[in-house]
Amino acid sequence: MSSRSLGQCVVCDDDAVGINFAVPTCAPCKAFFRRNAVKLGRRDFICQHDGDCPVTYKSRRFCNCCRLAKCFRVGMQKSLIRSEAEREARKQLIEQNRRKRSQYLAKKNSALNKF
Repeated sequence: MSSRSLGQCVVCDDDAVGINFAVPTCAPCKAFFRRNAVKLGRRDFICQHDGDCPVTYKSRRFCNCCRLAKCFRVGMQKSLIRSEAEREARKQLIEQNRRKRSQYLAKKNSALNKF
């Protein structure tokens, strides 16, 4: 699926690369949310202005507090962030599936070469 068909990131209006944490986002906003969703309310995540800083492609790095608040406001879900154990289990499953697919294709090619 191309970024054109996904439209724009609902956080910063950059080109979306996928549905991440329940909403279409660009890769930087996806990574930002994954790294920072648990930090809301920390001292380093306090807005230096009135809490309504614009979050755009060009300004998204200026105020982490307002960017994170917008992530939640547009519907990004912290519950969809995988834990380290979940990420590792998923990596192992993907690797198992690759091996199975490779073995299947090798058997299929071997059978075809017999004819």
